[in-house]
Amino acid sequence: MVTLLVVGCEGGATSEPLAVAAPEHASADTRRAHMHERFESIDVARSALQRGDLAATRTIASTIAFRMPIDLPPPVRVHGDAVPRRALALSAAEDLDTASAAFAQLVGTCGACHEAAGATWAWQETPIPEGEDLEPRMQRHAWANERMWEALLTRDPERFDRAASVLAEAPLSGDIAPDEERPAGLREIEERLRDAARDVASATTMDERVTIYGRIVATCGACHARLRAAP
Repeated sequence: MVTLLVVGCEGGATSEPLAVAAPEHASADTRRAHMHERFESIDVARSALQRGDLAATRTIASTIAFRMPIDLPPPVRVHGDAVPRRALALSAAEDLDTASAAFAQLVGTCGACHEAAGATWAWQETPIPEGEDLEPRMQRHAWANERMWEALLTRDPERFDRAASVLAEAPLSGDIAPDEERPAGLREIEERLRDAARDVASATTMDERVTIYGRIVATCGACHARLRAAP
């Protein structure tokens, strides 16, 4: 759970996703309201993508891309103007890997907008789930994914790296259940997740972390889609 204390990312219009002139001199309250609406939509898209639901992700992204724009202060306008374009790219994605990469770029743009706006955030800190059965292991995956999402929104590399280290050290579910008892290809997906998390150790910029986050989200969506399709 996150509480935004200062106005952050708010998308402006471009001729590509929406050819409508932005209103002038929007109030801080108006910007804040639009920002929260957009944040909620992006979070819904994140949930759909993590479930492996590409159709729902694209639908939600299109509502972000074509939403009425809002005037922004000059320091954040360049980032806000990029949000509809990022969302449009997400709405056009034809597979989970492409959608996840586009979503990561969208979240990264929001984070850059928040940073430019001097936004401050209050997080509800939660402990890392413990336990070695399958359920707590998956809960650790979810915990780490949540922290990485927060870190990108606030441009916090330390928070991101800590979360990635939890994923990198997490045992594979195959350590509990033999491969023949799990859907085909699941081990490969889990190995992709672990490889992406371990690559964070060599990341030096937030842009590199954004790219890795896209790979991680893709593995989450692929795994959940595979499990749903299993007999």
